[in-house]
Amino acid sequence: MASEPVLLQVGGLRPNSIGYVIMQRFLEGGWRVCIMDLPTVVFDAKHILPGCMHYATDLCNDEHIDLAIACIADNEPELKAMIYTAGYNRIGPVENYRIDDFEKTLRLNLVAPFICIQTLVKKRIEYNRIRNNDDPFGIVILGSNTSYIAKTNTAAYGASKAGVNHMAACLNRELALKGYFVTTLNFGPVSGTDMDRVTRAELHWQRGWDDEQYEN
Repeated sequence: MASEPVLLQVGGLRPNSIGYVIMQRFLEGGWRVCIMDLPTVVFDAKHILPGCMHYATDLCNDEHIDLAIACIADNEPELKAMIYTAGYNRIGPVENYRIDDFEKTLRLNLVAPFICIQTLVKKRIEYNRIRNNDDPFGIVILGSNTSYIAKTNTAAYGASKAGVNHMAACLNRELALKGYFVTTLNFGPVSGTDMDRVTRAELHWQRGWDDEQYEN
């Protein structure tokens, strides 16, 4: 009997996040999930999910990323895919926007997924050499339609997600011959999540939309 496939998901443990919705679908599909998220989230009992292994990871700390991914790669032989759903989005007008928020947006939305992929690829090259294994591996980074649709007060977020698209395309071209598939998911806000709430409020302010216009 084949073992259940394992997904590594970075971020998305909070129930009001898009990542949580994605994780639930994988669990329903028979996958086991290893989840990397902030220590404050992982150590909160209300966020613990059955069928998941939880790894406390600060994505602003390269050593945290390396240790968590190394542990997962070493102990999960059925690891088949990684999806990066963590992110940061501080909306605000350019004249008031804090540079540290801009840098954090780029760090969590663009730099951290690159480091996760780099670390994972290095570990899997070692794993494949030792075990003579060359199974294909999927990597998905959560993007946004903000990467190609200009919206007010989202310059940092849109720039980071546009960067994600091009980075994924380059990595897919580079890693395809090694058995990796790298892509992004660029969709709009998912109903019931934080991004849905923020986008609904912005469109009400920007265009005067009520709930019916927004949902249609």
